[in-house]
Amino acid sequence: MKKKAIVSLFAACVLLLSACGGSGNKTEPAVQAPSDDSSLAMASPGGSTTSTPADTSTAAAASNPAETQPTAPAASAADVQDFVGLWAYDGESLCMELREDGTWALYNELGGAVSEGTWMMDSGAANLYNEGGNYYVTLEIAGDGMLSDGFDNTLLSVQELTFFPSAADAPTYDEDLPAMVGFWYPDGKLDAESYLYIEEDGSWSMYRRAPGKEPWMEDSGTIVSAQGEYHAYYAESAGGQSAFYFQFTPASQSSSGSPEILWNNGEALYIWCE
Repeated sequence: MKKKAIVSLFAACVLLLSACGGSGNKTEPAVQAPSDDSSLAMASPGGSTTSTPADTSTAAAASNPAETQPTAPAASAADVQDFVGLWAYDGESLCMELREDGTWALYNELGGAVSEGTWMMDSGAANLYNEGGNYYVTLEIAGDGMLSDGFDNTLLSVQELTFFPSAADAPTYDEDLPAMVGFWYPDGKLDAESYLYIEEDGSWSMYRRAPGKEPWMEDSGTIVSAQGEYHAYYAESAGGQSAFYFQFTPASQSSSGSPEILWNNGEALYIWCE
């Protein structure tokens, strides 16, 4: 009995070793690294492999970004440069300066800036606006080295601004007064609540009116020259208690085509009307 038991135990050990495979050197399959080739192998439905070319558009775009993302050409500054500079009114004692920073100034004979503001290009012309942002005038190319302001005035390109040395060389009060005689209305509106009247002797009167009432004189006095200033005056009240500073612009130099008075330090613009 003991012998049979030993034989049976030995046979069981042999069977157990056979079931375990008998070897401890089994290795896992190696994993192949992705190829650096420009084409990748792809299994087809039939089991074979087909090669699909790699998409090279991204690489091409990276090497030449300008081909895939074209940039808009820079705006030409030629139109602007046609206007930038110094311009003298032909036959007038006024000079215009248009600057690259979009500002402008109109100078009188003494070099004083009588008007200033900003300007911008619009359809090949330069639109000028005053300091308050209101439209002033449009300048257009009228030929080589010439501009036109739309009021039959021609501006000539100049290299420098030339001014009179003193107020004595500029037009005087006696020369301005004949052009100031008459009725003046705010912004040229004949139905305005106020109007100004200047007489030949240099006296002035400011009138007020209201619906259903006759106009009444609010103030009056005499016009005197502002010494040392060109086209500048004071409207002194009869009692001498007040004086209104104003600037006179002849019709040939105004934006409206009519004589203008900038009243009381720019408080109102009066335009002469017949």
